[in-house]
Amino acid sequence: MAREAEKESEDEWVDLTPEMPADIVRKEKEEDAEMTGPTIPEELLASMQSKQEEMCGRADYGKDLLRVEAQAMAAYIAQGKRVPHRGEIGLSSNEISQFEKIGYVMSGNRHKSMEATCLRRENQVLTAEEQKLLSGFTQEERKKKEETFLWEFRLLISSKRNKCSQYFFLHYLMLFVDS
Repeated sequence: MAREAEKESEDEWVDLTPEMPADIVRKEKEEDAEMTGPTIPEELLASMQSKQEEMCGRADYGKDLLRVEAQAMAAYIAQGKRVPHRGEIGLSSNEISQFEKIGYVMSGNRHKSMEATCLRRENQVLTAEEQKLLSGFTQEERKKKEETFLWEFRLLISSKRNKCSQYFFLHYLMLFVDS
């Protein structure tokens, strides 16, 4: 008896049929058909979305860095931590800074050329991350402007249609009243 009550309380699994996604697409097309104004072709929408996903997903770190190395540096920077240099891996950022305060010279700080290389790489990663954020921001702004423009255009068209229909309705009433 307990099993029967347990089975009744569980959610019922429904198999996904080929008709279900078709119904969703059909409903979306019906909603789009009700909208006034031009629509963007589906091929263009699909290509635009794939390009946006590519742009937002990765940054161009340049040829001097390995992708994995640059992504690891970007992760440290995103967390607000100091990027560990060679010989410092395995230590936390706090431990490294404590050792430096005590007076230990970490391997990356001993040679000026090595430190310059590390700084250049960090700056390269920072620049790439900033460009990635800016490109995403400009795309969002462009999309917002386009949406507001289309909304205003649709509003203008609907107001013109309403005025036109009101004018013809009043004109029809005048003809009907006169006769």
